[in-house]
Amino acid sequence: MSPSFGSSFNDKPVNEAATGPNGKELFEREQEDLLFDLKDIPKMACDRRINEFVKRARAAKIHAYIISHLKKEMPAMIGKAKTQQRLIDNLADEFGKV
Repeated sequence: MSPSFGSSFNDKPVNEAATGPNGKELFEREQEDLLFDLKDIPKMACDRRINEFVKRARAAKIHAYIISHLKKEMPAMIGKAKTQQRLIDNLADEFGKV
């Protein structure tokens, strides 16, 4: 869940008379947290890109294993259509073999 920040976005200091001593402290902590999170965005974006790349690489590797296995199961000359249909019908079992 994304955090929610309460803050005042002007250049003036927080009016302690309006917010009370706890309100001023809360606004200052929230401002520090927000600035920290804003500074951390580029790193998080880079991490997210790397994670997405790793996910795509894993999916490509799995796809290559499956295609390689199915190709090995296909005959070289005769009975390709029949074998292909058998592999399609038993695809869940073939995935288990891989």
